[in-house]
Amino acid sequence: MLDFLMQYSDAGLSILRVTLGVIFIYHGVKKWKMKGLNGPMGIIVSVLKFVEPIVGALLILGIYSDWMALIFGIVMVGAIMAKIVMMKTPFSSMKATGWEYDLVLLVSTIVLLTNGAGSSPF
Repeated sequence: MLDFLMQYSDAGLSILRVTLGVIFIYHGVKKWKMKGLNGPMGIIVSVLKFVEPIVGALLILGIYSDWMALIFGIVMVGAIMAKIVMMKTPFSSMKATGWEYDLVLLVSTIVLLTNGAGSSPF
């Protein structure tokens, strides 16, 4: 019934790619304000505050989109595992951020990896 929308699949993938890039830039920049983290979590945050904005910008521009999506997929698997194993975070919670949002971001990266990232000027 809505088959006519398939002609816009490239545009939809482009919108998904740009949206993911914006989300990761935002979260990476937010990590610049995080202070007082020591140990493994401090090291991870120190790396991600550089990786997320750079890779997010490359994803928005459509440069090596498949590799950028793969990097973000790996980041999201790590985030989900950290929330489940280390933080004992439930899937969804009214008191804290669950890992359902992380799962949506992971699935979005899988969509880009398996369907392409849409058209890009580069």
